[in-house]
Amino acid sequence: NDPQAAVNLLQAIPMGQSRSHLYGNIANAWAETDLEGATAWVKSLPSGPIQRDAARNLMYRLANDNPQAAVEYALSFSSPAVRNELIGNAASQWANQDLAGAIAWVRELPEGKAKENALNNMSYTWAQNDPKGLADYALGLKSKDVQRQLIGNATRQWAETDPRAAVAWAGTLADDELRHNAYSSLVSGWAQSSPQDAANFVATLPPGPAQDRAAQ
Repeated sequence: NDPQAAVNLLQAIPMGQSRSHLYGNIANAWAETDLEGATAWVKSLPSGPIQRDAARNLMYRLANDNPQAAVEYALSFSSPAVRNELIGNAASQWANQDLAGAIAWVRELPEGKAKENALNNMSYTWAQNDPKGLADYALGLKSKDVQRQLIGNATRQWAETDPRAAVAWAGTLADDELRHNAYSSLVSGWAQSSPQDAANFVATLPPGPAQDRAAQ
């Protein structure tokens, strides 16, 4: 019932995975009664595994209550590794609660690891609700790796509900690598609902990289 007393007792425990895990438990318990105090305490911890584990536990509750406040809190951490991981976690929860709000926020983030983590973590929800929107947005990103990941997620989900539209969109891609990746992903999604139709589509592709990737 006294988080600060629990913190004081932790000082006697040697550093290690167990101690780091306990900090996470304390952060979660503290947040149940004093979210503001818990967030301030986690920020005061030294950068490293202890702060990361405590922040992870706290972030779920914070993002569930106020996802926008959660991403702002995540952005306030000085450690890039902690900051980027927390942003990704918060973005995922935000997308589950308010996809339009999460999309508007992530669009404004500067290019970089934080934005990549946020997009990757929320892409499943985005793809389920608006696969074309996600695919179109991905084309404007600078990172080819992120483009491939997001377009793959989008076309895979899209093909489960409207495979013909997914095929038509993928066919407009001028970049061979992105197009082949899109074909491969949409075939994977299409096969979930109609494996024979997916196989028939693969057979229509010209022999070469596109067909080879899609058949894998």
